[in-house]
Amino acid sequence: MLGVLAAGGAEARPVTYPGGVALGAETRAGLTEALGGYTLDPHAAVGADVARWSAAGVPVDVALATATVLPVKGNGLGWRANLYLTGGAGATAKGEAAYLGQADADVESLTLYASARIQRLWQHDTYERVRAGAAPFVAPMNALQIWLLAQWDYDRARRLGAAGPVVRFMYQTVLWEVGLNSRGEGALNWTVEY
Repeated sequence: MLGVLAAGGAEARPVTYPGGVALGAETRAGLTEALGGYTLDPHAAVGADVARWSAAGVPVDVALATATVLPVKGNGLGWRANLYLTGGAGATAKGEAAYLGQADADVESLTLYASARIQRLWQHDTYERVRAGAAPFVAPMNALQIWLLAQWDYDRARRLGAAGPVVRFMYQTVLWEVGLNSRGEGALNWTVEY
């Protein structure tokens, strides 16, 4: 989510530029997800998610069609802020209805970053996350951007909270993150925008 503050990324449901396509994956304890999206206009995108949620230790395979709006977008000299709202509907592998609701907010400058997420897969799981961090240096425009973040998350279905570091890398339109929490669980997230 950098490349001098481009929209989208592993953190939020990508809304890029009209006609833009984003592909990505998120893996963490309790979730393995692949997602794709197509941006309709600067404030709306549609997409699809295929995921395995481990709600209270019981795996739930789900496929969802999603829609994301970007109702708040702020840009200034060297900073940006966004609020993404996502809804989705689909089915589990057992044919049960599945619904997703998610809100993502972020604010960042060339050196500071903060974000929050609440994600709910109805009847299965609620996940909350807060992040804050800084870039150890300001990289030139087309160079690798690196961010060091602290993350706190809480998985309601598993009744587990954790904290830990996340290292975030961005090069042009490719974003990837690697993290480890206080329970020893790893995470790997990535997004590519075309």
